[in-house]
Amino acid sequence: MASTYHYHHPQPVWPPSHFDGFPAMYWTPPNHAGQAGEVNSWRERINAERRETLRRVEQIRADEELAMRMQREEEHLLLLDSTRSAEADYGPPIVDEDTHRQRRMSTSTRPCTPHSRRSRRSQSPVVEPFIPPPSTKPSQRSPTSKARRASAAVNDPAPSKVTSSVLTPAQQLRECAHIFTRALPCSRCGNDMFIQPMVDVSVGKQLHLTCEKCPKRTAHCRGCAKAVGCRRDCDALHSDCRLITCCRKGRAIAIFEILSLFDKYYTSAAEDLSKSSIWPVPKAERDDFLRLATSNSDSRLTRPFNTTLSETLAALQTWLPLEHSVHSSVPLLLSTSFILEVVRAYLKDATGGLINWVVYGELYTEILSLLKLLGRQECHHELVMGSLPTIHRSSGLHSWVWDAQSEWSADCTGGRKSLYSIADAKDIRAQLGKLGKKLLSEESREFVTQFSMDLNHIVCMNVLN
Repeated sequence: MASTYHYHHPQPVWPPSHFDGFPAMYWTPPNHAGQAGEVNSWRERINAERRETLRRVEQIRADEELAMRMQREEEHLLLLDSTRSAEADYGPPIVDEDTHRQRRMSTSTRPCTPHSRRSRRSQSPVVEPFIPPPSTKPSQRSPTSKARRASAAVNDPAPSKVTSSVLTPAQQLRECAHIFTRALPCSRCGNDMFIQPMVDVSVGKQLHLTCEKCPKRTAHCRGCAKAVGCRRDCDALHSDCRLITCCRKGRAIAIFEILSLFDKYYTSAAEDLSKSSIWPVPKAERDDFLRLATSNSDSRLTRPFNTTLSETLAALQTWLPLEHSVHSSVPLLLSTSFILEVVRAYLKDATGGLINWVVYGELYTEILSLLKLLGRQECHHELVMGSLPTIHRSSGLHSWVWDAQSEWSADCTGGRKSLYSIADAKDIRAQLGKLGKKLLSEESREFVTQFSMDLNHIVCMNVLN
């Protein structure tokens, strides 16, 4: 029997129109049920990833809490071990009974609040501080504790607090060295104005700070960073400089720079005379140079030094005005510098023999004027009336302030005559009396008269003080 094939025509489906060029009878609607299943599977996959992420975050937090708890326990064990070792070496710590009772009450009486199971798991354990139990025996140290402390003090002495009366003037100056070395901000732009530690620069350039980044390059006071109206070529050695009336720190810094230049010149001259390679220049070589300078045996060497000394004394008087206050570091600067050593040598030489007042008249006038000025200021009485330190070795004032490795050694125990006692010697008065009779010019007689009046003024100041 022949097989028969039945062809089933598909039923027409809506819309009964052509779709994309095909007859409507071959078009089938989209499977919305299948798309909904894909969306549901995508949502389930995202939710599963979120649950996995939350599980990992909770695991990380649990690991962190476990690590913190283990760290606290380890610190607690280390504290216990250190306390036990300390008790084994030095005995139990001395704790007052009332203090121990207060600590025990503060740690034992805590409010008991109910916690859920979840909160107990999340809460980290509390580490109790170690409090040693009260000792039943009377608190006393071991019999060898005193000997142990004494031996420890000998082997490793603790740094003791030294009062200012024990420190030398140079050591006290080191404590306030930041005044002379610090950088100051510009009043216009705020940038730091640094100080170059150079001795050969003029005093005017060292005292008038200028900002390198400002176009106007306004001069500032080195003590208080205040803008001043000084001209650019101001040498700061005359009374018209506005820094003189600015502040106490500025005047102290000016005295520091003036004395630094003098110390540099003095030590270099003594070194050139001795032809020695020893530095700092020893006191014996400095004394040899001063004997040569005061004797005027070599005018080529002594004349420049006398001129420098006279200019230094005049500059010091300019920056030590009586109408303004003095910074506390100025007496330390004068004591640490070589200036008073040189002044003392010239005064001492005046008592030993006749002086060529034609050559040294101006210099001795500046010396007595400085002594009068120092005597009028209360903070400098000890420099004039007291005994000065004997400087053995020193690199100079500038090196002592700027260089931490510099050297300054002196004998500050006293035993030397003061500047007043040397200036009040009868030999100087006798020389002045003989000189007044020999001089014929009126100008020379006025000089001798003024010189005698200065000596009398110094004597009167000592009597009044």
